[in-house]
This record gives sequence, structure tokens and C-alpha cells, in this order.
Amino acid sequence: MTTEVVNTETGEILEPRATAALVPINTTTIARQATAIQEMAVSGYLEQARDWLATAVERTGPEEIAGAKAQIATAAEATKQLGLAREIQLDAQEMVRRADFALGKAIRKGQEDGSIAANGERLNKGLPHEKTSPDAYFNGGGETHAIYSMVDGTSDEVFDEAIKEAKDEGNLSRANMVRKIREKKTPPSPTRKDRANHMRDLAEKGYSSRQIATELGVHFDTVRGLARDFNIDVPADAIVGRTRRIDHTHMVESTVTDLVNTVEFIEAHIDLNQVDLAEADEWVSSLTDSIRALNRFVKQIKEKTHV
Repeated sequence: MTTEVVNTETGEILEPRATAALVPINTTTIARQATAIQEMAVSGYLEQARDWLATAVERTGPEEIAGAKAQIATAAEATKQLGLAREIQLDAQEMVRRADFALGKAIRKGQEDGSIAANGERLNKGLPHEKTSPDAYFNGGGETHAIYSMVDGTSDEVFDEAIKEAKDEGNLSRANMVRKIREKKTPPSPTRKDRANHMRDLAEKGYSSRQIATELGVHFDTVRGLARDFNIDVPADAIVGRTRRIDHTHMVESTVTDLVNTVEFIEAHIDLNQVDLAEADEWVSSLTDSIRALNRFVKQIKEKTHV
């Protein structure tokens, strides 16, 4: 493959030549040039980087891509230190993210063909082995998780859409890229009104509240709350009620256990920094109503037992 090579001292585009490696940019030399030449040289280098990254996964491997990523990151930092145009700084940050994406894909490709160890796979130090640890290509910290999050299950089209949106916002951080990609891969969660409409349809088809809870993938109490708040009649419940006695003690025990498990799950696993808060107002309203109901229930228990 041929690609344009830029003279990083003058910004001149040299004659095309075949190359398997990304030609590095000399930021020290560029720093001594006039601003116009600096911007011309960096812009040319970034175009070269874009072309190289487009086929890097097929033509090279993770070691070469990791090296190129380090070069591009150095160039991106130089655009800030030199105070180059904001557009060029964003172009440089975009190339760093594209290098992240290429590196992640190359590592996953290596794990599939067996040349790179799978995540969590232990390699005996000091013993000869054919596999390379994926950690050899990362800088540590949160980089590993962020890059895998950008790559896994992400098509090139989804990545391109996400990076365009992030660039338009002026925020090409890994965290924002992960959010953008996740939004595009994850269908929006149904709103409470959506669930109520679905519940009404199921009730009209003869589903009981417990069957509706299973169908919607929610707790039975959620279905009861929807029925109350949206005035939904569930005729099948009357039939179920006549054929089965309710063990109220068991229901209370199950409810308490479910709540304890829910609290433990929230504290152990949910990071609000990773949550899309678009429906936060509705969640807060629903949780507030539920907490009020629980407080009333606790008060009733205390009154019954004189606790």
C-alpha cells in the first residue's frame, strides 16, 4: 500500500512510497517552526495516521499499532503545548481514539487466533510460551477497560458515528466515547408509561399480575404500582385470587429479602458515573413513592409489634 509521507520539518508532502510502519513526527523540530508550518506538518501527519490506521489491523499487529498509538498521542499533546488551532487539536485527539479502536480490535483478533492470551489467562513467567499477554500493549489504569468497552460488539459504522458526535461536542475523551458507543448499541429503556401500556395489553389478553411481571421482566410490586398509578384492571387476578390462598407472612419475608438483595446489588455494582440519567426525574419520582410506601409499611409493623 502507498501513502503520503510528510516532511515534519517543512510540512512538505514527499513522494509516495510503500511503508508498513507509521512514520513518526519530530515534535522537537516542529516546535522551532512558524505556526503555519507547524499546523501544515501536523495536519499532514494526522492524515497519514488516519490512512495507516484504516488498514493497520489487517496489515500489522498489536505491537505496531501500540507503537503508532504512542506516537499519535505524543503528537496530540504537542498540538496543545504549541497552541495550535482547536480544529487541529480535535483532529489529533480523534486519531488517538482511532488508534485505541485499532489496538483493541488487533488484540481481540490475536486472542481469537490464539497468539494473545485471553483476559484472565495466566502465563507462567520464566517459561517459554507462544502467547503474549494483552497487558503488554496497554498503559494500565482505566485504559484497558475503556478500550475493550469501545471495541467489543462495536461495528466500524457505530464507532464512526460515535466519534463524529463526540468530536462535534468537543469531547473526545475515552469516557465520552464509551458513553456514545453504549448509547448506540443499547436500545432505550422502556419508560414507566411504556410498561403501563404493555401491561394494559397483557391484562386484556388474560394475563395475571404475576404473569405480567414475568413478561415485563420486573418485580410483582412494580406491576401492582403500575396498575394503581395508571388505573389498569387485571381481570385474571380475580380468578387467581379465588383459587389460591395468599401466605402473607411469606410475602413479607420475600419482600424484605428482595429489598436487602436490591440494596446490596446497588451498593456493590452500580456506578452512577456510568449511568445514562436521561430518565432520572422519573426514577426519582418512582423511588420516592416506593420509599414512602415502605416507610408506611415499616410504621405499621412497628405499631403492630410495639417496636
